[in-house]
Amino acid sequence: MGNKPVATRVSILCEGKIEFNYFSGYKKQNRYQRLTIEVKELSSANYKGVKNYLEKSSYSGIPLVVLDLDRAEDQNELPALETLIATVKKKKGFLFLTYKSFEDWIRAHFEESNLEKIFAVQSKSDVKRFFAQCCDLYAEIQKRKGSTEKAKAYYSTKPLYLNLDFQKNRQYLMAEQSSLFLLDEFLKNISHKN
Repeated sequence: MGNKPVATRVSILCEGKIEFNYFSGYKKQNRYQRLTIEVKELSSANYKGVKNYLEKSSYSGIPLVVLDLDRAEDQNELPALETLIATVKKKKGFLFLTYKSFEDWIRAHFEESNLEKIFAVQSKSDVKRFFAQCCDLYAEIQKRKGSTEKAKAYYSTKPLYLNLDFQKNRQYLMAEQSSLFLLDEFLKNISHKN
């Protein structure tokens, strides 16, 4: 009798409630063979705080960190980002970055760019509140005809500051981007290594 393969554990570590709500739903709808995925909301989402979390806290398996890149506009934050990148690489995970914010990633799921109209709310703050209160944001996006494939197609044409080989290109530090278009491929690669 053969042994059943052991599932690799992956932790999606994200900076806020909106991201947590999105990836909790994403995890439900996207199953990967031999992968167990947990989603955790980080209490401190600045680059130094995330690095400290990775070094001192308990999380399961491979860390996939999801953060906004806008903090790096502050030149004082850039060294902390560089240190975080080195820490994530050492832990054999990846740092998924979006410039400016996670809401830009959500917007790319739709043909229409007005999130207030799509989610039938009055203001940007109402959109953020809706996203933060929505327990399965991924399903809500799909219900409104949003598609991860649209977001992946849009962002795959944009240059990245940090690629999957951990090569950095400072020229694109403050360019519109989201490496989240690589998440599905990254997870599939991990699941096939088992």
